[in-house]
Amino acid sequence: MERKWTYWGMGISIGLLVLTLGVTYQQRMVGNPESPSARTCPHLMQVGPQYQVEIVRMSFTDRIESLLYTRRIPEPALEQYRFAMVTLKITKPAGASLSLAAADLTLHYYHGDEIEVAPCEGLSWFKNDSEAEAPILMNPIPGPGFIKQTTGPAGTSDTMIYIDAVFGFMEPNTRECWLCIGHPATTEPFVCPSPAWNGVGGVREIAPGPSISAA
Repeated sequence: MERKWTYWGMGISIGLLVLTLGVTYQQRMVGNPESPSARTCPHLMQVGPQYQVEIVRMSFTDRIESLLYTRRIPEPALEQYRFAMVTLKITKPAGASLSLAAADLTLHYYHGDEIEVAPCEGLSWFKNDSEAEAPILMNPIPGPGFIKQTTGPAGTSDTMIYIDAVFGFMEPNTRECWLCIGHPATTEPFVCPSPAWNGVGGVREIAPGPSISAA
């Protein structure tokens, strides 16, 4: 089935990075197929109080007007799928710049009793009004591509900003949803072996590692 993420950085020190936060759509607590009202996010992980992200609105459409072109759900799939336009509210410290890549966002959700994950395929500009329309940058083919957005001076100074995220190939009976946001696993860098690839003379060959025999 055609399905529907790689950098989530902050302009400040990311020891207190944005949280990976599960959020519910339509204010429903949602986990096991037998009891939808008792469902809970299976991968909820809250990291620090300074940054919060939540879904505030969701709508469905068969076409998205991107900055350079129009993306449409293929006609043969119109009875099966739609794009989901999801408005996110981000609370952060004043003065903190923020960069968000489409590849860092996934929407975990139920459609009926089935569990699914959809990657983000488009992002609007950051905005200070959840109802405002903002231009959307979208990958011309399914997937997140290299799309990312960064706050300007106004967004950096604000403590609350909004952004629209587009998720593709959403089923008609989509219900409970959680947003998952990627972030670095450690603040310390891995230093590449020297010499690293520098674009001249090809790529350094990697020495073979230990082999493991089949049991």
